[in-house]
Amino acid sequence: MEQNRLRNILMTLVLALSMTRAALGQSLITNSGFESGTSSWNFYSNSSAAFAADAAGNSSPRSGHVTINSQGSNVQLFQTEFLLEEDAQYTLTFAAYSNTGRDFSVSVQKHTSPYSMYGLADQTFNLGTSWQTFSVQFTASGFSGTTSDTRLRIWFAPFDVAGDQYFIDDVVLTKAGSNGSAPAIASQPANQSVAPGQSATFSVAANGAAPLSYQWQKNGSNINGATSSSYTTPPATASDNGLAFRCIVGNSAGAATSNNAILTVTATSDPQTPFRGVPFAIPGLIEAEDFDNGGEGIAYHDLEATNQGGAYRTSGVDILGTGDVNGGYKIGYVQAGEWLEYTVNVAQAGTYTITARVAAPGSGGTFHIEMNGADVTGPRVVPNTGSWDSFQDVVMSGIALNAGQQILRLSLNANGTTGWIGDLNFINITSGGGSSNTPPTITTQPSDQSVAPGETATFSVAASGSSPLSYQWQRNGGNISGATSSSYTTPAVSAGDNASTFRVIVSNPFGAVTSNTAVLTVSGGGGASVLANSGFESGTSPWSFYANSSATFDNNLAGPGSSRAARIVITTAGSNIQLFQTDFPLEANTQYTLTFQAYCNTGHDFSVSLHQHTSPYGSMGLMNQVFDLGTSWGTHSVQFTTSGFTGTTTDARFRFWFSSHSTSGDQYFIDDVVLTAGSSGGGTSAPIITSQPSNQTITVGRSATFNVAATGTAPLSYQWQRNGANIGGANSASYTTPPASTSDNGSSFRCVVSNSAGTTTSNTATLIVGGSSSSGMSFQQRTIDSNNPRNPHCKAVGDIDGDGFVDVLAASSSDFTEGIFWYKYPSWTKYNISGGSFSTDMQTGDVDGDGDLDVIIPKGSSLGNAVYWYENPRPS
Repeated sequence: MEQNRLRNILMTLVLALSMTRAALGQSLITNSGFESGTSSWNFYSNSSAAFAADAAGNSSPRSGHVTINSQGSNVQLFQTEFLLEEDAQYTLTFAAYSNTGRDFSVSVQKHTSPYSMYGLADQTFNLGTSWQTFSVQFTASGFSGTTSDTRLRIWFAPFDVAGDQYFIDDVVLTKAGSNGSAPAIASQPANQSVAPGQSATFSVAANGAAPLSYQWQKNGSNINGATSSSYTTPPATASDNGLAFRCIVGNSAGAATSNNAILTVTATSDPQTPFRGVPFAIPGLIEAEDFDNGGEGIAYHDLEATNQGGAYRTSGVDILGTGDVNGGYKIGYVQAGEWLEYTVNVAQAGTYTITARVAAPGSGGTFHIEMNGADVTGPRVVPNTGSWDSFQDVVMSGIALNAGQQILRLSLNANGTTGWIGDLNFINITSGGGSSNTPPTITTQPSDQSVAPGETATFSVAASGSSPLSYQWQRNGGNISGATSSSYTTPAVSAGDNASTFRVIVSNPFGAVTSNTAVLTVSGGGGASVLANSGFESGTSPWSFYANSSATFDNNLAGPGSSRAARIVITTAGSNIQLFQTDFPLEANTQYTLTFQAYCNTGHDFSVSLHQHTSPYGSMGLMNQVFDLGTSWGTHSVQFTTSGFTGTTTDARFRFWFSSHSTSGDQYFIDDVVLTAGSSGGGTSAPIITSQPSNQTITVGRSATFNVAATGTAPLSYQWQRNGANIGGANSASYTTPPASTSDNGSSFRCVVSNSAGTTTSNTATLIVGGSSSSGMSFQQRTIDSNNPRNPHCKAVGDIDGDGFVDVLAASSSDFTEGIFWYKYPSWTKYNISGGSFSTDMQTGDVDGDGDLDVIIPKGSSLGNAVYWYENPRPS
């Protein structure tokens, strides 16, 4: 719907840019700018999502447009079968944004199974809500010679949610040069002349070693966001006449500055006057089609030169008939960047209500209203009214207006899901009006925080605007689940959290605003971790995974305070299942501290070892250390001194071992794995927990006491936490709760122990609060299992797994052979100890004196005469 002449100019610019890229290094990606529609691109989603090339690009008529209707686990846009050379360096650049600012990741990989990576693996890019240019360099690997079994993949899961819209343009993949030359301007920006209301585009071309960066300047000052090889101005006004534009092009070898190009804004001979001869009276109704006389750039700005509706007036504004109230005409085909002006006369200063009569068959776009250049309403959303001819009112109350004649401008901000903003029938302004429908404004930004390992950090924001205000905190650009209040407190941090960024999106029904970014500094943790990719934010490399059964490893789910964490899924149990990292440096006779966060969906444990990577796999100071995991995120820590070698070695393997503890169906989650070196051969030692707090069960009105024991250089300090938050005054090695109520049931307690050398956090202990201990209480029946075993003639109780809770054992009787089952409290997860038929007597006891309960039971009479002892496999 662009005028043919304008379309030809834009296509000429795109062709010129493409020729420039070819001269610098031909892109391996075809249809990079989506100007040929969706050709060469493929799209897949296992949910409801769509891909089109129907939206305006960064500096061209088209871009790739991905709409997420419902979230899926596999949503990708990709292009295949381009040629890569082994060990060659490549540069990928593109422009992108999303309507919510949510991210995506990019990979270059093998197109066919087994889909191995070719040097760029799940690189996450932090998108904004407006066009930005991104660039990354990588070295092709994972194959020999050359290959065209390739795929460039833009991956939207797991970042996207329903309602997200992604926009992508100028996807260029080039083989980088080897001369390392500084930029040289090959084509200078040219002077531009436009009429008021029109935009001007300045372009530059440069040679030099990739990647090249661009920064446009206006009158010598940087233009925010103008970081591509071309820059398009906003609609010009007379005051822009004579502005100078230039571009600074840089790379790692240097920078070059282009010549200045001058913008000339030509005068118009058509004055701006009211369409009906006199200004609209306020209070009063303004018909949308009765915008001022004066023409393009004076009384209105429209992206097409002709009236697409063909009704009422011969201007470039699109006008159609309508059957809505008052009949007459409406403004249609409304696009982002357009505007209309009306001369009005406000009878007296005061508070007014502005009502816009609008329609859209889907989620509409946004607009705002200005008076004499000042935004008086903030952005407002056109609702889904069901069709283009079903109108609704958007009411804006509490709008303060000055008295006298002035120019009202209707500014069209952003398109909706239909590709348009919405149709407009009229604007009605009435006197009075209650509270203002005001979008949020941040009054106090979050501030940077600095804490020690094991401590928590709190970020806060203050905002004003119409209620209700909602909040969504983000870490490193990804949403934090449940972080939806005006402040956010992190879990206990580790060294791997250092330099993480936090921000918050504040919204209400009238708009949204994103806070500044605050940085978390974690200090005092004993130095940098010797393990790479501790938080799994950079994919799964360099972690390795092995299983001699059916099990998988990925990083597709969020961590306790980040967008990624390791996940190990045990489909079938095996005797060798491990996640490990190798070939990192270790110093002999040196104290190291290991911290990590983890949990298991069933609460099953794992062990951790540090040993020689190659045979004979000798211990290096930490061997089969078992950690008691829960069913929610917990922080774990241990200190040890390296041994078993001399000097320095890189023949090391850090290993998580699942085999001795896992069963089929288990899922383990791990994050922030940090291994840091302390002092060599003694000195100050950080705390080590020697006795963990244990679960407590009490009745209503009673108190519970939790205890912890730790070693380390004195003095040790203690801080107890309830449900992750510090308890005021709870600063000793034990903590006694106030008298409990039923609302305390399920609360978790842990202790952070620290000294001058470091910090460690205990395991979590759970408080169970039962009914009142008074007489006459009412018992309630609870079902443990209604399926197996059949005909259960025998049962026993005892703390089988040593977690402080009493578990239940049951066995099937004669003629039924399901066997013995252990039910773990409180989830009553069922485990089969043995098959067979048993008698009506079963007992528990520590038969072998190793500190845990074993099971003693006779066989059923129909299966012979025997008594069995089942040894508890729980490590002592």
